[in-house]
Amino acid sequence: MQRVNWNDVKGLSERELIVGNDVKALREEALALSYRRCEYVTKLFSKTFYMGTSLMKPEARKHVWAIYAWCRRTDDIVDSPRAGQERYETFDELYLYCYRVAGTVGLMTLPVLGTAPGYTMEQAAEPAIALGIGLQLTNILRDVGEDLERGRIYLP
Repeated sequence: MQRVNWNDVKGLSERELIVGNDVKALREEALALSYRRCEYVTKLFSKTFYMGTSLMKPEARKHVWAIYAWCRRTDDIVDSPRAGQERYETFDELYLYCYRVAGTVGLMTLPVLGTAPGYTMEQAAEPAIALGIGLQLTNILRDVGEDLERGRIYLP
């Protein structure tokens, strides 16, 4: 019988102990499966955004899908408390909403997509936020009819 060194197993979960010592391969497989799930969520919920990610490098693409899937799930959770806010009376209210749901996405994708040569992350932060807000406003304009059917009126 092989002796077990406590230092080799003390941080492992029960599943990792049962599966064996190839924890690294198990984690890599789980991560690859997670990225495929993020791709599925992106493709299912945002066909145009998904198509846009096809223009990205494959390594960046999967990270952007993960950001999208996380934001999508978070938005689904927040929709319940936000249910009372079905209409925005002023552009400032709409802008704040767009910042919260999409401007921050621009910031999250910045480290993945990088900056143009000669620009720092700090210099690119404001344009990244503006891009997220602009994309959200575009989505709102595209979905006016669908949102109206759901009782949502985003445009002031």
